[in-house]
Amino acid sequence: VAIYVDNLATADELTAWQTLGIPIAFGLKPDENAKELAQQIEQYKQEAWLALDPKLSSLTEEDSDISLREVLEQDLLANYFKDALEQTGDVWGITIRALNPITTNVATVRALFSAIKAEGKSYVLLPVNRHPALDTTAHVMGMNAQRVSHDLTAMCARSPARVWNFIRNQAKKGRMIVRFSARAKRCALTLSRTIRRDGSIDFRPLSTFFGYTETVPQEKSSEN
Repeated sequence: VAIYVDNLATADELTAWQTLGIPIAFGLKPDENAKELAQQIEQYKQEAWLALDPKLSSLTEEDSDISLREVLEQDLLANYFKDALEQTGDVWGITIRALNPITTNVATVRALFSAIKAEGKSYVLLPVNRHPALDTTAHVMGMNAQRVSHDLTAMCARSPARVWNFIRNQAKKGRMIVRFSARAKRCALTLSRTIRRDGSIDFRPLSTFFGYTETVPQEKSSEN
């Protein structure tokens, strides 16, 4: 199981989820606090990812009614992604937070993925909801894409005590990526208590689901 905590915005949220004591990937919201949070995530030896939610209104301050054609003609997605990456610093990969007009249009998805690849990134975590434009374009463009298996945001809000049993039962069916909202600190506390009592699940870093394996350099043999 890989745990992805989405839209991290504060140090308190980071601390709450870090109490689980397992590998966690944190999706950083690109803002003025993001680089400081990224440094704390690195100190905890966890993974920082860039959480993207590209909307027409967020691409330009001048015109909130801009069209998809104007987005492409003005190359706004490349600038949007570059600005977001500058705010967070280096990250393991990119997460697409939700489906919207930009992420469900082939042309704009291609432009976004091109911008991601231009910055040397290839890991893309897709939302749990599928859409042909997003899925097919990721495949055609050779993105190393995985998908959230279960979004437990609603379950965390309604009944956090049910979350652990759900994860444990679903894990029997095979590997999975589980998404939580960083704001659900009460859910994190409930989970941390349960995980200490039950060691039956193998938690892995999110990057390993994309094929990353840490290489340990071999010691050079001494010559006689």
